[in-house]
Amino acid sequence: MKDKSWHYTRALLENYHGNIQALEKYFATSIVDRLRSVKLSPDKSDLVPSGFIDIPFGLQNVHFSWLLPLFQDRPLFEKELILTTLPADTALNLRNKLGLKERKIPLSPKMRSWIFNLIYTKLFSHVILPESSLPYSHMTPLLKLTKRTLEQVCDFLGLFDLAEEMRKTIDKPTITKIYSELSSKEIIFLEQCLTRRFLWRLPPLGLETWLKNTNGVRHVLQKRGLMRLCVALSGEDEAFIEQILYRFDTGRAKILKHLIKPNAIEPATSLVQKQLSELLNILFPEAAKAFNPK
Repeated sequence: MKDKSWHYTRALLENYHGNIQALEKYFATSIVDRLRSVKLSPDKSDLVPSGFIDIPFGLQNVHFSWLLPLFQDRPLFEKELILTTLPADTALNLRNKLGLKERKIPLSPKMRSWIFNLIYTKLFSHVILPESSLPYSHMTPLLKLTKRTLEQVCDFLGLFDLAEEMRKTIDKPTITKIYSELSSKEIIFLEQCLTRRFLWRLPPLGLETWLKNTNGVRHVLQKRGLMRLCVALSGEDEAFIEQILYRFDTGRAKILKHLIKPNAIEPATSLVQKQLSELLNILFPEAAKAFNPK
């Protein structure tokens, strides 16, 4: 029955949208072989599309950069089929990146599911566990943050290190230059950090390194924040870390994957997790309260 449902959906898609053989071959050769081995029944009434699975993770939390290599060199029609299937915000980011105007192709739910499965199979080699099946930890609230908010969290984490660098700085031009690259919320949080002493910090870089960076203070801030996040995530469940990685762009995810350790780095991990929890309670209380310990 599963083979028939896949075959039936493929036939409908070809009938209304043209030949999709190239798309099938690119995404899942095994599916093509299976479809060709089954003959379509003359009586289509008995072909109930039951060969589709519900993807627990979906693609709504996957950063668009992960999807870009899958089809950026594909023909325009195939791009439109895929973009029509993707979540709206993901599709919009990809359209902007590729310079494509919006042109949605009308697809039935089963056709959309069929294409979605092709994309998912190409992107993931295994099933990604849903949030509900992950063990609770102090880091679980991160799953309630949007992709953009996660990046903001890293920026704020980097402020702990910037505060350590600035603690002995009284040079007004230097302070003015740093403040000019920060938002009003970041400045307030930085000033709070300046009034506190922390038991653990990353090796200092020196303010000259921050200020002379060709990409500005913001670039160093993000890198230091990512490094702190890696410390906080070390020792966490592998499936949880995987969920976090896909929420970042491929560049940041590569850094995280390289630096996150399989075991906690104590006492640093506990201390940074505490900082992160405090940060969420102050700036993103809705995320911090979204989960309760099980």
